[in-house]
Amino acid sequence: MKNDWKKFVESRDLPVKFLHKDEFAEQYPDKKAEFPCAFLKKGDGLELFISAGEINHTENLEELKVLVSQKIQEINLKELNLQELN
Repeated sequence: MKNDWKKFVESRDLPVKFLHKDEFAEQYPDKKAEFPCAFLKKGDGLELFISAGEINHTENLEELKVLVSQKIQEINLKELNLQELN
């Protein structure tokens, strides 16, 4: 893993686990995925976080960082809205 990417991931202060395709298939045999992609673990299940198309659309590491940051912000806003409804 590139040092710049590693620092970025660690700075997000989120639990992250990287899996190769074979590891993913072994741990989640019922989940079909196009790689590269990112999932969020919700209970015992997974929810697509960033699709392969979104990742492949980025042209460099900086664009990937922006994409990940935007997705995290969307989730945080979604959670805030849910809390307001309760």
